[in-house]
Amino acid sequence: MIDCLKRNDKQKLATLIRYPFGREYPVPNIKNEAEFLERFDEIFDDKLIKEIIAPDPDSNWTTMGWRGTMLYGGTVWIDEDFEGVEGKLYAINRETKKGKELKGRLILEDKMSLHESLRDFKKPVEILKTEKFRIRIDKLEQSEYRYTSWPVNKEANALPDVCCEMS
Repeated sequence: MIDCLKRNDKQKLATLIRYPFGREYPVPNIKNEAEFLERFDEIFDDKLIKEIIAPDPDSNWTTMGWRGTMLYGGTVWIDEDFEGVEGKLYAINRETKKGKELKGRLILEDKMSLHESLRDFKKPVEILKTEKFRIRIDKLEQSEYRYTSWPVNKEANALPDVCCEMS
């Protein structure tokens, strides 16, 4: 991975990613190499690349057993190296400016798709769908969350059947 970034070889780097590459909701996961190449700037910026290719990269990486290897306490995670096969990048826990802008736009679109009484939240946490219900959990302020639920056949812009706040 380090060599790919030093050479700006995005094609080779795309082969070293574990797909789907997870993104924080509501940003969709990256499904494959082609999508990774399209969305590269959403994941990597100059600051992160410089940290990864630092002059002494070995001192910045820590092996964490079965979890793999992390950079700077968890900024970047790579699978374990099995039988000489280079580990795959599976998580980056930092947002680029482009990634933050995309996430902000998607959250705003998400808010506008909801019933007006549900539009006041900091960020969506999870949306689940069961056979009978659509369930949504949103982060409100600090340690407060809101649980909402609709029958699966009702749209999210409808008043939910259940709505409760919890801390």
